[in-house]
Amino acid sequence: MALARLGTTRDWTDICTDLRLPPSYANRISGLIQHSRRTATWPAVLAALEQLMTGLQQHPPPVDYQDRRTLGDDLHLITDAVLAGQRRHPSPVPVQTLICQFWERFTGGDIAYAPTQIQIDPATPAYTAFRRQSGVANADLFHVAHRHLTRTAAVEGPLTWRPRLLPPAGPDCIITAKRPSPGGLEAG
Repeated sequence: MALARLGTTRDWTDICTDLRLPPSYANRISGLIQHSRRTATWPAVLAALEQLMTGLQQHPPPVDYQDRRTLGDDLHLITDAVLAGQRRHPSPVPVQTLICQFWERFTGGDIAYAPTQIQIDPATPAYTAFRRQSGVANADLFHVAHRHLTRTAAVEGPLTWRPRLLPPAGPDCIITAKRPSPGGLEAG
């Protein structure tokens, strides 16, 4: 959210709406920024945000997550894609779980903010159990599902994407380089 507001005067509530987050998050981000300013970590946070913004300007995302969240609202489309993937790569994981895992990867969102039919409340044991499950074993299934969407819904870009981070801005920067990854450097 802070990145979306960088360099603008947009209202936090509008940003929440654009990102399809609950309106209450407007208060949450505002409180986090105020806390950062009180604890004198704001300069490092701002430097990290500016560094990330520079990186995104130099290497724009190949994925339009706002479009993907709109497509992700069509659960028939998502379900068809997952079933196409399951035909090629059968999985013992329940289809509902596969749909939830694929929805998160495809939209870049959290299942807590998914369409109500598949949404899982973060305050429940079901959410904790979902978070413990890894979709890594079903990566091939998810890639087939993604290819299905590229054909049927004109989806562009890779299934998932992470920004390539620049080297840290300074010793107090909250983003640090740890180890190489396929998308660049990991945040630490």
